Amino acid sequence: MARKGTPKLNWAQIKSDALDLPYSPGSGPIGLEPKPTERQISLAKIKLIVTNTKGRTLSEAEIKTLDILVNDALLFFFRGKDANASSMTAKQLTEAHDDFYAAIKALEKSLPKSRSPLFWAVSDKGEAFAGKMGPHPGLTPYKFGVSSPDEAGLIAPQWLAFRSEERLDDFCNLVKQISSWLDSSFSPPKRAARLSPSVCLIGNDLPKIYERIFGKKYGKGESGPGQRFVKAVLAAASIQTDAGKPFKAATIKIYRSRAISWLSAN
Repeated sequence: MARKGTPKLNWAQIKSDALDLPYSPGSGPIGLEPKPTERQISLAKIKLIVTNTKGRTLSEAEIKTLDILVNDALLFFFRGKDANASSMTAKQLTEAHDDFYAAIKALEKSLPKSRSPLFWAVSDKGEAFAGKMGPHPGLTPYKFGVSSPDEAGLIAPQWLAFRSEERLDDFCNLVKQISSWLDSSFSPPKRAARLSPSVCLIGNDLPKIYERIFGKKYGKGESGPGQRFVKAVLAAASIQTDAGKPFKAATIKIYRSRAISWLSAN
């Protein structure tokens, strides 16, 4: 039950506001707890973060909302880190595109013509494979044969057709479709200026979550409940500097200023 005088929480609005996500009251419902595959830290750690923040006492509903927002922010952070680690320069992306284009064109050239001897040879391979390993994903086998006595009084067993020719047709058509996508000239997209995942999380996402849940301004100094909240989240999620050390209060303050400056300019 919410504390006396505390307005009822609109969780969808809170989640969208805290992470700058578009929100419409008439839109579909937003999940009220992190999915198991998306949870970054446990609810027990969220409660420890609340304790270490040393701010006001939160209701169970507020803690649950905090759990959602912090785990979402951490999910976006780790995904952003992964994307940065796997990013390419314009030259590398162009070379990779050209290599893929050449491979697709070579594959397209070697595809069997539909219902040709090679087509049926590959299809037979598919039937034999499915007979041992199970039906092809998304294709329900057809049953052929009869299970009643034939003219000789014998029982003809049913047998399965795994529709390998359909899968092969789909594959050939898919390769041709993707090949046509690549026929136009390629220019690597220009990267839009953006905050790094660390600056975005530390300087923007977590301070906004703190202000939304605890109902207080984050603050401009290097100490206080807002800064303790950020440090507690970073510790719970084992987020450290590139040197493998905890973020210092001065660095957190710099990231906050950098995020505010960037957002005001963009």
